[in-house]
Amino acid sequence: MTKTYENISIDRLIEESLLRGEGEIAANGSLLVKTGKRTGRSPLDRFIVKDASTTSEVDWGDVNRPFDQEKFSALWTKVEVYLSQKDTFVSNLHVGEHSEYYVPVTIKTEWAWHNLFGRQMFIRPTDFNANSKDVWQVMSAPEFICNPEEDGTNSDGVVILNFTEKKVLLAGMPYAGEMKKIHVCSTKFSSTSKRCSTYALCF
Repeated sequence: MTKTYENISIDRLIEESLLRGEGEIAANGSLLVKTGKRTGRSPLDRFIVKDASTTSEVDWGDVNRPFDQEKFSALWTKVEVYLSQKDTFVSNLHVGEHSEYYVPVTIKTEWAWHNLFGRQMFIRPTDFNANSKDVWQVMSAPEFICNPEEDGTNSDGVVILNFTEKKVLLAGMPYAGEMKKIHVCSTKFSSTSKRCSTYALCF
């Protein structure tokens, strides 16, 4: 039977990471994890969903690569089904601390340490989304294997940003650092109507 761990403490996330063999404690007391073959960002595996709201707003090219809306929906559903058969970790967080300009985010991860990364990187609010904004959804399934022919990805792993639906999908991506970069992009896109010429710097 699967279990969802919601908004659990930093100590508990470290404990779950160790129990699940996701990492080990280093000599300095930090949690040490390995990110597999991708030891950093994977630029050829990052995409933005191209739809009516992004077609003219994103500077498309080798950096901001378009992804088909229908392909995204299908892959999102596949990963949802995959995670429904796993224990998952969920955190409700804010990107930014300003009471008016924060971005509310719910991060759902397959690995405890991915959730730990999110909880350390973003704001852990005492009152989540007090202004009742639309919430961004992030799904991280590092052990999911993408099928490029079927899923429309470049490889077995992918990061997809969907501005319209406020969704971020990380599938087959053990490297958790992608979470930080995608939310820099989301806040920039949400706070300006200017063309996305600067997004190449963060995505």
